[in-house]
Amino acid sequence: MDFFWTTFSSGYGFTQSDSQIELYKCDDLTKNFSSVGKVQLSDHYSPPSLWAQKDEHLYGFSTQNDFVRVHRINWHTKESKGARILHPELSALFDQQSFFIPTGSEHGVVLISPKAKSLAVIDFEANEVYYSPIPQEIALDSLAQLTGWLATINPKLGQSTYAYRGIDLMREAYSIIGLVLLLFLTGVGLFFFTTRRTFRLTQKELSNRFKKIPLTVEMYHFLKHLAQHKMIRNQTALDFFQEADISDDAKIKRKNKMVGDLSQNIYDCFQMNFFIKQKDIIDAREIIYTLETGITIKVSES
Repeated sequence: MDFFWTTFSSGYGFTQSDSQIELYKCDDLTKNFSSVGKVQLSDHYSPPSLWAQKDEHLYGFSTQNDFVRVHRINWHTKESKGARILHPELSALFDQQSFFIPTGSEHGVVLISPKAKSLAVIDFEANEVYYSPIPQEIALDSLAQLTGWLATINPKLGQSTYAYRGIDLMREAYSIIGLVLLLFLTGVGLFFFTTRRTFRLTQKELSNRFKKIPLTVEMYHFLKHLAQHKMIRNQTALDFFQEADISDDAKIKRKNKMVGDLSQNIYDCFQMNFFIKQKDIIDAREIIYTLETGITIKVSES
């Protein structure tokens, strides 16, 4: 047998041929082993060279590559659960001297690293590892001393990490990165949206960070009044045309042309409607121009 373990009722073992293991059960009377099935491991990685057992699970460790991987097998169902990369801190404890305590612990399999003088209790099913330094007085070649000392400590009080670094953790990392990227893009989009609707008004032009249009004197006063009061009455707009030799009809035509040209120039340049025209709810004969919601005009006298 390449590996052997016992339960309360029977003994079990397996032989390994590259990436395939054949499971055996020991007959209690004859002490002979009989085959109970085969399990094919993933052949994408090097075959396991170190094994551990806990409850219905077998764990085989491939240590020949840059990453230490654990192959998981349910020996009850003869099912391979694939291979996963171990956490870097746990991987660092594997070398040619490392070994597992056969009896393990109630918390998981127990890895001993003589080189690091450290112990790791690994619960692969919960994806948890607990680390403890081994006292100097404990002989590393004495299973009796190691198991006796292990029985006196609570490994969960020590440092802990994940057991392996698998696709679930990668998905979690990608989810966090995706969320951060989404927040960043949302912030950038909000910035550009806000910037696009924030305007600077001077006597010569109306501009945002990206574009600008030239203004006449009447357009400037019209927008300045909108910026200060969020609305402008039709009569107030007519007052911008005070030439002595101009008739009331001519004022109305010039005002309408100015408002029309301004609205069209703004839409052509900034691709938005700047103000809306509506009747006064108190006096239906009066027209009011109202600044669109969300638009900010900052007046500069320069």
